Amino acid sequence: MPNDYKLALVSWIDAETYGDSSWMSLEEGIEQANTAPPTMCSVGWVLYKDELYVALTSDLGPEECGHITKIPVSMITKLEWLN
Repeated sequence: MPNDYKLALVSWIDAETYGDSSWMSLEEGIEQANTAPPTMCSVGWVLYKDELYVALTSDLGPEECGHITKIPVSMITKLEWLN
């Protein structure tokens, strides 16, 4: 159950890909290259945490859970434990 796991808010820098299969101008490419990747926020129960990554789920039942998000520790800027 949720009481067995701690709830957390994780802020992290996301990896980003810009563009599709077509060519873009070098000017547009340089502009995008100089734009910082987005900072994301995820909230969920921490199912696993070690020195490499944190694994969260946002849906937790007595015998099941929803999808799992694994965030590499190197991408995390802040982890806040929620009550």
